[in-house]
Amino acid sequence: MTIDGVAAEANLDTGANVSFVLPRSLFDRVSGSAVTATATGQLTNTTVDTARATVRGPFRIGAASLSDVEVRVSGRYPDLLAGAHALQPFAILIDQRSRSVALCPAE
Repeated sequence: MTIDGVAAEANLDTGANVSFVLPRSLFDRVSGSAVTATATGQLTNTTVDTARATVRGPFRIGAASLSDVEVRVSGRYPDLLAGAHALQPFAILIDQRSRSVALCPAE
């Protein structure tokens, strides 16, 4: 996917109760608002300190595009994560053989 033209590999997590989690190093490379402290993020086996910010984007996953997205920023979380709030409007098609994913409008 790309964020404001910056390419990054993302993990898709339809069970994550966020739009996106950005590692601090990636957040610093894209256009974002100031970060504000927020509650600790809960993972399956640990917690992660996060901050909240808005990123203008656009966030592009294939042909899907989202702008002005609230994100969580973490200095400890190593990967870009696309969560349920961002993926909800789309049907997700996964082709394991070619290791590709398509996001299609749900309707």
